[in-house]
Amino acid sequence: MCSSDLAAELAAARGASPESLEKLLELTRVTCTPDDRKSCVAFIEADTGFHTTIARMARNQMLLQAVSEARSQMERIMFAAIDIHYYGELPNREHLEIVEAIQNRDPQKARDRMHAHIVKSKDKVLGLTNSFPRHS
Repeated sequence: MCSSDLAAELAAARGASPESLEKLLELTRVTCTPDDRKSCVAFIEADTGFHTTIARMARNQMLLQAVSEARSQMERIMFAAIDIHYYGELPNREHLEIVEAIQNRDPQKARDRMHAHIVKSKDKVLGLTNSFPRHS
C-alpha cells in the first residue's frame, strides 16, 4: 500500500466536509490541452492539489508529508511530459471515482480506486521515461 492509498482510505473513514469535497470536485474539472502549456501547468497544479487535499483530509501529518514528497517527484515528470507533448489520458474519471468513494464514506473503495489510479499513473510514467533521449 502506498501513502496515497492510505490517505484515501483514511479520508473516507474519517469523513470529509462538504467544502473539502467541493474543492476536490473543482480540482477534477481542470484539464490540459496539449497545445496550451498554461492549461497543462494548471492541470499539474490541480492534480497535486487533488492528492494533497485528500492527504489533508486523512488528518495525518506524516501521510501528508509522504504524499507531498511523492507529488513533488511526479510533478517533475509531468512538466517534462508537456515539453515532449505527451499527456496520455487525463485522470478525471479516476479522480471522480475516488471522490465518490470518499463522499460515500467507503474506505475500501477509496483505497482501491486510489491504488488503481496510482498504478495506472505509474505505468504511464514508465512508458514516458522510454520517450526521453538516452545520454551516453
